[in-house]
Order: sequence, then C-alpha cells, then structure tokens
Amino acid sequence: MKTKMIAAVVALGLLLSICGAQADVFMKQKEHTDAISMMGQTQPARDEISTTWLTTDKVRHDAGKTSVIMLLEQSMLYILQHDKKSYMAMPLKFDLKATEQPKNDMGMTFAVTPSNENKKINTWNCKKYEMKMTMGGMGMSVTTEIWATEDLKIDQVIYSKFASAAMGANPMLASMMDKMVSEMKKIKGVQVLSTTTTQMMGQSMKSSSELLEFKEGTAPAGIFKLPDGYKKESFMGME
Repeated sequence: MKTKMIAAVVALGLLLSICGAQADVFMKQKEHTDAISMMGQTQPARDEISTTWLTTDKVRHDAGKTSVIMLLEQSMLYILQHDKKSYMAMPLKFDLKATEQPKNDMGMTFAVTPSNENKKINTWNCKKYEMKMTMGGMGMSVTTEIWATEDLKIDQVIYSKFASAAMGANPMLASMMDKMVSEMKKIKGVQVLSTTTTQMMGQSMKSSSELLEFKEGTAPAGIFKLPDGYKKESFMGME
C-alpha cells in the first residue's frame, strides 16, 4: 500500500507540473491501467474517471477510493483513503538547495524530448513529447508519450510552485528536483493524452490518461478540507 501511495504522489507531481492555471480549473480525465502480474500478485485491468480542481494555491485530485489534497500555503500534502476513512500527511519542501538535496544513489536520469509531430486530439491542437525516467539502481525505466496543447492557457509561475512542491515531497525524487522541473518546462501547455510504459523486474506495465474536460470555474466550498471523522495514519514513519 505504501508503494502504491508513493506512485500516486509521483503521478500527481507530473500531472501538476503541466496543468497550472490562473483561475480555478476543473479537469476530468479517463485513466486506464493494463492487467499485470508481479511477485505472485495479479491486478486486473482498471479503468476509472479522475477529477482535479486546481487553484492558485490548492489542488484536489480524486481517483477511485483515493484523493490527494495539496495546500501550498500550509506546505502540506494529504492522501485520503475513503474506504478506510483515513488520511496521511506529508510536509512539502520548497526551493530545496543543492547542498540540502540527498545524494542520488538510485542511478536516476530524467529527460523530456520535444518532437516535430503535431495532431488534433478531440478539439485541441497537440504537440508530441517523450518523457523518460530511469532508475538504474532499481532496474526500472519509465517512458511516456505525451501530447500537450497550448490551446488551453497556463500560468508558468503557478506551475513551477506545484511542480517543485510535488517533486520535493518524494524523497526518492528530491535529488533530481531541479532537473525534473527544468525538463518539464519543455512541455508547452496542458497534457491531453499520455501513454506510459514502465519496465521493472522483467515486467512491462502500461497505462494511459486522456483529458476529457477542461474548464474554468469556482471550486466547490470545502473540497480542500479534511473530512470529519477521518483518522490520521503515518506515512513511511512520518507523523
């Protein structure tokens, strides 16, 4: 479960790094994960609809039985597990200095490569990018084909805040934070479609995410607050 939660935080960090906006923004996405068997456990294929509300200093991402709330003013990130009526809290790190970054001993690399390919997806004009991350120490590689559009406008300052916060929240990524933020800036606009292939332990895992709706509005009152009656749980030993 903890590994799954770390993966959720990483995925959210990458999502936020290309979706900052000036006004409150609502996004709806269709997410798919292929079936996989690993270490004696099998997970069936999964399809679900996720939603995100994003403001200048708050974000809430809902997918299945899990929600993630990020509050920049409080420098906190919360992971809610609705089936257990519990939540985990993680402090966010901003502007991590090079001297404070932990040594990257995972053999990690991260790069975004723009292409000259363009096509229309739904009603948006999109450009193709390839994002690749490797972790040699774990024998893991993640390759993502991203189609992004500049038809939907973003605020680069807000984007940088969320990207830095999300990356710094994960200790495995902290040492690469500056590099990742810099590389993600190559992606112009909002992600419309992404297809990800993860290679690990001799297994291949595929997933995809497609933007269905993007609109400006006012986030519903109270959605960035922790629900009443939820019990706090520790996250990797952090209270």
